[in-house]
Amino acid sequence: MTPKNLGPSPGTAPPPLAPPESGNTTLLLTYASAGLTALLGPGKNTPGIRFHGFHALFTVIAMFATHTMLGMLGGNFQSLQSLFDLAAGGFTVFQLYRAYNGQPFEIPVLGAMARKQAESAAHNANHTVQ
Repeated sequence: MTPKNLGPSPGTAPPPLAPPESGNTTLLLTYASAGLTALLGPGKNTPGIRFHGFHALFTVIAMFATHTMLGMLGGNFQSLQSLFDLAAGGFTVFQLYRAYNGQPFEIPVLGAMARKQAESAAHNANHTVQ
């Protein structure tokens, strides 16, 4: 009867951790945290910053959902997932560049949602009792 493998034997180093599935996922989460910072930070009362915060947040949610869906499909879609991650990272850099240079950029559906949410947040902020 052979003993079951219950992990590394005493005195041996554990196996290295597996690398993350995608480095771009970290990039996406970084962009999401930037969106949340814009919504909760000192610029939250500035309409442009509030809009871009919601826009960033909605963009990251859409990217994450697409990334996850492609990963669940498996097979050939995993190589498509890698291409999507590369494109998402490039698109994020493009959005950051445009915002830094003061050139507005808005994804059609997500931009409309972000604008509506930003206006709603501004309206609620103006009517709260302090």
